[in-house]
Amino acid sequence: MITSVSNPLIKHIRRLQQDRRFRSHEAAFVSEGTAWFKEWLAYPEKLIQVFYTETWLEALDHAKLLAKVKVPCHLVSDQ
Repeated sequence: MITSVSNPLIKHIRRLQQDRRFRSHEAAFVSEGTAWFKEWLAYPEKLIQVFYTETWLEALDHAKLLAKVKVPCHLVSDQ
């Protein structure tokens, strides 16, 4: 579980969220929420990584959704 905001993966995600030029350079962006996650499942080749919380995972059918993903998945703290 990732618990620190100092974690390099978290820093990378935050930079993607905050820096338009970095998103362009990386050819990546951050999508948040279950609705977007379901949409991206239709394009598995476009997914790079998935970050999720225990709270999100406990919701109905979210574990089934996560099982469909073939990219690295990272559990992060709800904090």
